[in-house]
Amino acid sequence: MRNKENIKEVEISLLGSFLFTEKGKRYLEQNRVDNKLFRQNSINQKTIKAMNALLETGAGYNEDILLRQLVEDVGCEEEKIKSYFSVLKQLKVDDVKTIRVYMKMLVNDYKIQRFLNLASEMHDEAERRKITPLKSSLESFEEKFADAVRDIQEEFPENERKEVNMAQGYNLVLNKAEETRETGKRDTISTGYREINHVFNGGHVRGTYSIIAGRPAMGKT
Repeated sequence: MRNKENIKEVEISLLGSFLFTEKGKRYLEQNRVDNKLFRQNSINQKTIKAMNALLETGAGYNEDILLRQLVEDVGCEEEKIKSYFSVLKQLKVDDVKTIRVYMKMLVNDYKIQRFLNLASEMHDEAERRKITPLKSSLESFEEKFADAVRDIQEEFPENERKEVNMAQGYNLVLNKAEETRETGKRDTISTGYREINHVFNGGHVRGTYSIIAGRPAMGKT
């Protein structure tokens, strides 16, 4: 049996990370975090929805913006939200590895609940059809639920990356460039061409766009 209290704390820790840590904010910007994974209470659902909505507009968010969004647009009480934010701050995690583990836990918990619901549906369907081993064909029955299982498996693929528009992509590149400048690290990937690697000081910098252009008839091909 799943421990609902543990899952509730995982949700709180993730939301705290998304709101109060730079690594958490960057994770939410770069990865697909579905609102419906946060199911333990209504305020968690409203918070992740507000965060994602603000990111979709390109405006971004911080504690004050999110507070205003939840109070004015969602109708939450300001003092309750401030108290809730205090809990988020206390339980936040500040490393990407833990964030990924916690997100995997939420996905697994969601899938488990979907499979349990599906098992109940299968039982009810078998009762309704009066399926028996001797006189029933299981082919259509199996196909129906094989499709349902496949839908659950494909709903959250292993690749967490989400599509972004040009403005969001530009912001991500700037953030990565700023991080590289501050840390002095250059995580490069070879282009496969020695001369281009030399121009790029080692190759493409991971997490950035590289545009190679030239006028017509200059030998690009």
